[in-house]
Amino acid sequence: MSSVSELKELFIEMGNAYLSLIVEKQQAVYGHPLDKCIHFINQQLYSNLTAHQVAEHMHMNLTYLTTLFKEKTSYSLYEYIQFRKIEEAKQMLKHTSASVTDIAYALGYSSTPHFSKAFKNFVGKTPQKYRIEN
Repeated sequence: MSSVSELKELFIEMGNAYLSLIVEKQQAVYGHPLDKCIHFINQQLYSNLTAHQVAEHMHMNLTYLTTLFKEKTSYSLYEYIQFRKIEEAKQMLKHTSASVTDIAYALGYSSTPHFSKAFKNFVGKTPQKYRIEN
């Protein structure tokens, strides 16, 4: 696997089973429309997903969706998208030898520094340090 696209496909396959379990668990906790919203976010982890795109997919007003999401989950929609991407990155760092740059781009981040900053904000350490310690 030498290309980012091959790596991306591998991670999508690897993550599908994991995401299915998460979606099932979250659907038991959150009723419609949040179950559909969470499912969509989980399906789009490997893209540059925005809250606006989620609202469009849900056919909902962005302000209403973000308010509802925050009330029910205690995460803002943006925070949840980032949280899920970082959780996926943690799995990739633990279970693959993919570079941090490849992981960042596979998850839709525009740059490695942007990814590393988001990762550190959620995890409290850099992706490189997380990989070494885990």
